[in-house]
Formats: sequence, C-alpha cells, structure tokens
Amino acid sequence: MLALNPEDRETCAQDVLKAARASFSTGQAHLAIATVTSWCETARLIAAGVTAEPVEWLEDSAELVVERP
Repeated sequence: MLALNPEDRETCAQDVLKAARASFSTGQAHLAIATVTSWCETARLIAAGVTAEPVEWLEDSAELVVERP
C-alpha cells in the first residue's frame, strides 16, 4: 500500500472494506480476494514505475497486413 498516493490508499481501504462486507454477508470470499488482488497488483505496477501513458494504436491499412508464411 505504500506505493499508492494518499488518495489511492483511502480508496483502496474503502474498496477492500466494502468487498469484505459483501464477502462476509454473502459467504463468497472471492469478492474480497479479487479486490485485494487488484489493488496489490496496482501498487506493484506503480512501485515498478509503470505509468498510464496513452497507447499508440496502429491504423488499419493494407500496409500492415502480414502474409501467411
């Protein structure tokens, strides 16, 4: 959690708490596990220096078609 900024830490804690409540009330632990895993992976990517920069998509054109070998 230390890799997250203060706002994201608060959001993470709220999300995990909501998911835990839903899991306990429905008996479905996967709801909480999925939320914790999602936040854990987000923190790992931030700690690794991965940023959310825009993706450059290639345009569809005949030049990009690759023939079968």
